[in-house]
Amino acid sequence: MGSEETLDNLGYSLLKDLRFEIGENQTCFNLCFWVFLPSSTPVPSTILHQLHSKNPFLALKEDKRLVLSPSVLLQKESSDSEGISSAKVPCAVSDVEFPLARWAHIGCQVFNNVIRIYLDGKVVGERHLDSSTDRQADLESFTKVTISAVGNGLKCLDGYVHNAVVLPSSTSIEGHHVKDPPMCLCIDSSSVSDIELEGDGIWKVFGGKASCRKMFSSDVLLLNAFGELVDKELEVVASLTYADNRAPVEKSKDDDAPLLTTCNGLEFPSDDKPRKLLRGRASFQLNVCRLSSECDNKMFSIKFHLQKRRNFPFFEAFTPPIRCILKTCDTKISTITWKKLPSGFHLFNGSSLPHYGVGHSELQLQQNPNAVGTSLESIQENYGEIDNSGSDSESVGARISELKSIPCIRDLTSDLTIFRYCLGGLSERSLMLKETSLYASEQKMAEMAEKISFFSGCSHHRQQIMIAKILLEEGERAWNLISRNSHRVQWDNVVFEIEEQFMRITGCSTRSLTQQDLNFLRRISGGHEYLTKDNFDKMWRWLYPVAFTISRQGINTLWATMSPKWIEGFFTKEEVEYALQSPVGIQEPGTFILRFPTTRSWPHPDAGSLIASYVGSDFSLHHKQLSLDYSSDIFYSSEKPLQELLLSEPELSRVGRISRSDLTV
Repeated sequence: MGSEETLDNLGYSLLKDLRFEIGENQTCFNLCFWVFLPSSTPVPSTILHQLHSKNPFLALKEDKRLVLSPSVLLQKESSDSEGISSAKVPCAVSDVEFPLARWAHIGCQVFNNVIRIYLDGKVVGERHLDSSTDRQADLESFTKVTISAVGNGLKCLDGYVHNAVVLPSSTSIEGHHVKDPPMCLCIDSSSVSDIELEGDGIWKVFGGKASCRKMFSSDVLLLNAFGELVDKELEVVASLTYADNRAPVEKSKDDDAPLLTTCNGLEFPSDDKPRKLLRGRASFQLNVCRLSSECDNKMFSIKFHLQKRRNFPFFEAFTPPIRCILKTCDTKISTITWKKLPSGFHLFNGSSLPHYGVGHSELQLQQNPNAVGTSLESIQENYGEIDNSGSDSESVGARISELKSIPCIRDLTSDLTIFRYCLGGLSERSLMLKETSLYASEQKMAEMAEKISFFSGCSHHRQQIMIAKILLEEGERAWNLISRNSHRVQWDNVVFEIEEQFMRITGCSTRSLTQQDLNFLRRISGGHEYLTKDNFDKMWRWLYPVAFTISRQGINTLWATMSPKWIEGFFTKEEVEYALQSPVGIQEPGTFILRFPTTRSWPHPDAGSLIASYVGSDFSLHHKQLSLDYSSDIFYSSEKPLQELLLSEPELSRVGRISRSDLTV
């Protein structure tokens, strides 16, 4: 494949440079590549030609379905060949339309007895071959096959290619699909604030002279083809264009820049002040200086693009049309108004922005306000430990579901922010904390945590907010170490790294995770053979709060003590109840087992908490939660160790055990 048009070292090139050489006697092969075809692509059209053949190797039909017709199945290729005869070429036709204006992965599988078309890792068309009718040549006799996007004097389609290879028949096309996916720039519509939304999705902003214009905000994301944020050290530039033809808007008569960006409280021409992507996100605060009335009442559009890169369409993102008007200067403009925008434009498949995957659905817990000052606090008997999370068998596309339109959070301690967090569900809280962790200081996060704990009446929120930044940062680092830029990793290959991360966070080098613990974590992640980023996030948001709890002074001693074993490990409520009931009858009153709730994941206020499951004096089973207030040292300043404090509780008298036979439930 040609390299002259390659975008630096990121591996992107023009479709016209795509060329494959099928080796001598390579009768079975897989041909794979990512391709981006613009929406203006004509149909029918040829994507790939086989040289010296009148038939296209890969084509697009009138109805946008792919057709694979490898002429190599009919006749060997030689340098003096005059073309394949009029014999019918066997072909496979896809049963779905090919998507335009987004990245798509194509796989062409040519075997002795079957040909298949893969689209985005799935078989969408196949044709089984009969040796007596479909294979009319000796396949062992051909010397070389050349497949190219340019052939037979025809004009090549406009398009772009990434990671194009010819693979041996033993290598799976599905594996190539998930490895090194291409990237795309898009606008996070949930971050857009301080604009007004007109009919047909048109933005209305206030611009013109400095005394009357109004700043608005938007974030830009760098995503891969699976909708996941990509951490690259790149810079994004914003510029003002005309919405109808994407031409740049001229400077004013006073030579003022048409678009300004604010950085550290100062305004700069947007072209002169690119913003760095931080973990796949760049935030902009913008002012439009040109009015639509000054430009023949034309509407504008803001173009975001990667700096110092070719103008590849997938590295550009445009806002909807913008009408910029002059606001009467004596009219007070609200500083907190914002309009909710429909989520998700400029994404690969035209769907909404990716859901960032809170592992568990929202669970409500009744808090006991009178439990302050005690080491154990009563919780609901059933504790609501039901995991209603979505199926892990869902496709990546299904997981890219619509986000709630959340305005960009700038004031962490405002009443609006505090009450939105208190009233929001787990998904909304997670998104709020992901955004604030990108720019907020630890002091600001602490102030936010204190106010939310006060107004919600639940001090448990404090810890989830305080660990948000480090939980997300270390989670990204851990996944990068585990995945090594792969979309998914076999579970057996990640076990060691997960255990290393756990022991580092807990600060306990004397106790590692057991096979039972690892099996439990695998179930938390979804129980699949391969681990994706979504699966990892689901597991990490349960494991990190647990590891953080164990790192605390008193709990760390409990975890490290093996005789007796104060904390058995990671077990479900049902496994613990079965152990306390015993096959020969319920154990004596006061017997208890400490466990971590299996359905409490960050940012749930009880994520990482410890539960004491015990046999009561009435011989029934009870569950109480340890009150772990990390803002004070009530446990750790006591002269008594935590073990003695637990045993001083009237309901608790002896530590129970879980035997291997208990795990069969």
